[in-house]
Amino acid sequence: MKNSIIASFMLLLFGSCTPDTTNKEDNVQKAIEFYNKGRLSAQFGKNDSAMIYFDKAIELDQSFYDPHSGKRSIYLRRKEYENALKESESIIAKSDLNSVSVFEWIFTGVLHEWHGDTISAFRYYRESLDFYEEQKENSDEGMDVQRKNSAFLYMLLGKEDIAKEELLNLKNEYPNDSTDINQLINFDKYGYIKNMVEGE
Repeated sequence: MKNSIIASFMLLLFGSCTPDTTNKEDNVQKAIEFYNKGRLSAQFGKNDSAMIYFDKAIELDQSFYDPHSGKRSIYLRRKEYENALKESESIIAKSDLNSVSVFEWIFTGVLHEWHGDTISAFRYYRESLDFYEEQKENSDEGMDVQRKNSAFLYMLLGKEDIAKEELLNLKNEYPNDSTDINQLINFDKYGYIKNMVEGE
């Protein structure tokens, strides 16, 4: 009798530790559904509901980084910048430059810089530039676009001299595209960072 009571007690204690037999594909599909519900809720300004849906999606699929982007947008609107940075870091931790846009690395750098951590910010900008330079040959972008993007990353890295030299060369080579190039030549880094963080 005593053994059966102990056995029942152990079952109660450790019953929740039994392996989850739920099909992983089902979880992935449910996570996508929760994520889409979260996006819809956020579009209608129901941010608390959106956060719940995003968290459910993350709980179901730990490798799913899109819900972190949704949470980051809400945190930015709420001016909860530290939480926004954590979500950005989660996107980076769950992905790599081959699976998400270089923009995610740049944005994470921007959020670090907003917090005054230029060392971390520059590390992200540098990784973005290195990756971008490596991928140029396989890119569908025109050479002028690639060169403008590289110049932009040099601007973020504080290497305006390199960026402006390239931009002036581009201005001579592509005189019909001088509006975009002039905007980059007059790039206001602080204004850009402020707009990225506060204007999200």
